[in-house]
Amino acid sequence: MSHEEKRFINRMNIEELLEAEWSEDLKEQIVTVRAVIFGIDNTNNWYYTGCKTCSTKLDFCEGHYRCKPCNEIIDHPLIMFRIQIKVKDKTRDTTFVLFNNIAEPLLDTSANKIVNKLSLDNNDVPKELEGLFGKDIVFKLRLNAYNLK
Repeated sequence: MSHEEKRFINRMNIEELLEAEWSEDLKEQIVTVRAVIFGIDNTNNWYYTGCKTCSTKLDFCEGHYRCKPCNEIIDHPLIMFRIQIKVKDKTRDTTFVLFNNIAEPLLDTSANKIVNKLSLDNNDVPKELEGLFGKDIVFKLRLNAYNLK
């Protein structure tokens, strides 16, 4: 399938996506949605400390970062993007999450580089992320029972 054809796999608008009936037994469904980024919901911050092996969010306990899936203490954790973007189309708006593997190429920088420039008490959305605003993108969503909740 060509890159162009992939952009139209199970195409939905945001209203169709939000109104769709999804089975609780859904393993994975791929849909595409064309939307414009108009903001960032920074309620849960725009980055996290992740495992370099599996990208899972790490727990900080007793002075160490621990990865539950890998069952290891991580000495050199990675700062990774997890940006809750606000998107809209002609029908509605909603929130999608951009993870590191998509956000890094879009922004042409790493979360670590941005965090290193910020002061420790700064919880604002950095200017680098505001560069996403206004981008009209075809999003490929991998939907499953977990993320539909």
